[in-house]
Amino acid sequence: MADIVKIVYTEFESEKTLFGKEQTEEICISLPSRFVKFYDNALESGVKRKSGVDYEDDMLYIHLKGKCTLEAIKASDDDLSTFYLVGGFGGCKYVHKKVKAAIEKSFYSQGCSFNVIVPPTPELAVATGAAMWRKNPDKIKARRSDATYGIAVSLPFKDDEHDEHYKFYNEDEKEYRCTNIFSVFLEKGELVQTDQVITISLTPLHQSDKQITIGIYSTPNLGVRYIEDTNGKSTVIKIGQLVIDIPNPDNLSTDDRHVDITMDFSGTEIQAKAKYRVTGEEVKTVCDFLSAQQT
Repeated sequence: MADIVKIVYTEFESEKTLFGKEQTEEICISLPSRFVKFYDNALESGVKRKSGVDYEDDMLYIHLKGKCTLEAIKASDDDLSTFYLVGGFGGCKYVHKKVKAAIEKSFYSQGCSFNVIVPPTPELAVATGAAMWRKNPDKIKARRSDATYGIAVSLPFKDDEHDEHYKFYNEDEKEYRCTNIFSVFLEKGELVQTDQVITISLTPLHQSDKQITIGIYSTPNLGVRYIEDTNGKSTVIKIGQLVIDIPNPDNLSTDDRHVDITMDFSGTEIQAKAKYRVTGEEVKTVCDFLSAQQT
């Protein structure tokens, strides 16, 4: 562990500083002999898969390459106009110059304006922001959701609204229903207030149900209607679930056995809970806002 810390927090950071001052054209990191002996094969195979990286005589060389970030920008569905550079490379003059030039070329050709911003101490920006928020959470009034969040539900089938592929017959209710519907709590791009809490109510699908599992899903895409496509492939990412017991000793109808699902988007994580009205039982879970970025 000490070797890893030395590589990541000492050598790499010092090399980044030199690189950022344009005093070198490559980042060169010496690897401890014990580390090399243990990971030698993995290092060699890993380097072969990476362009611009060499491994020789216990040294890892990361060459200066002008590969642009435009591919990542183009891959984003967002209408971007401001770029905020933070972290060790955020203050790197070379990175700043190349990123700004590439964005300028792309944006001006489209007749668009943009801003590239670097804070006074980019290497401390993320940590400073986190500390400021922890000291005074009220500093943040709202945030823009970078993904769509929701749960899977089953609803009465509507010919003019639902796909026949998801249609099934519910014997208990004597009706056709639609399964795998993605019920959205928060949509990508929506402004989330710091006190925003959303609740919807569900009922059991079958009279005999004694437990309900509610999957919580996210997707970086807009307009997703079902959690699976017609080929059975998932269209969303499962980021959590709620499992709650729903006993029915009084033999109530399904319509009288409500389960309230609440999603709280006010913090740095999503607080989700389910409450069974009949017994008052409540279960909770926490989901990460970053989970949607796995795609």
